[in-house]
Amino acid sequence: MRTIGFALIASVLISSPVVGQDDPDTRSSWTFQLRIQVISHPQGEPVNSAEVILKLDDQKPIHRTRQDTFPFLFELPVGTQVDIKVLGPAHLVLMDRIEKGQLPAGAVLVKEFRLHQIISCPVIDLPRIHFSRDSANFSPEGYRAMVEIAEVLKMNPQMTLELQGHVEAREKEGLAAVRAGSVLDFLLAIDVDPARISVTMKGDSAPLITVPQIARMATKEEKEAAHAMNRRVDFRVMSFDWIPEQEVKPNGAR
Repeated sequence: MRTIGFALIASVLISSPVVGQDDPDTRSSWTFQLRIQVISHPQGEPVNSAEVILKLDDQKPIHRTRQDTFPFLFELPVGTQVDIKVLGPAHLVLMDRIEKGQLPAGAVLVKEFRLHQIISCPVIDLPRIHFSRDSANFSPEGYRAMVEIAEVLKMNPQMTLELQGHVEAREKEGLAAVRAGSVLDFLLAIDVDPARISVTMKGDSAPLITVPQIARMATKEEKEAAHAMNRRVDFRVMSFDWIPEQEVKPNGAR
């Protein structure tokens, strides 16, 4: 299992051929079967208008809709890289990949995609980016979180974000802007349209752990860890209906 785009993709290999056996009547010796189920999260019900798109190497994409079959069934050639994209109306997009040679001929792989439902006024928190004291450089964990956020933005091109810059009580307020700026620069470097990003400076006005709470902690290590939690940039998803300006037609038509 792995987490992508706030949702869980679960994979189970439910059948694999026995070495030395080959039954051409039930399963091709040149293919494997992929079964995909698309569930709404957190409701846990099938996404009725879901669409699955498979891209096999350089071949033309394969499209299937919920009306075709459920679960989605595919018979695919072995030795092929398979890129999977799952969409549903008012749900975040999910993507996954089956690498070349990952499955043997005759295998049956079941994948369950749990799509996060988008509500009318979405508030979905993304991973926080943390920093060292008096620094605007990402921690290793922060860099990994940025890579995850970049992937989510790529998968959901109509999503807009708000960056919220924070400092801890012992730092200068202006550092919040520098931290938010370093995150913004990272996103712009991967070609995220700046119109999708807004920036807010919180300074030390919204700590995760307050100064009185830190003062009551028993050890210096606990206090430093608490201060570190407050040195951060937060993300907030603001909307899912952004359209590039060049795609907006005259008179407001889209």
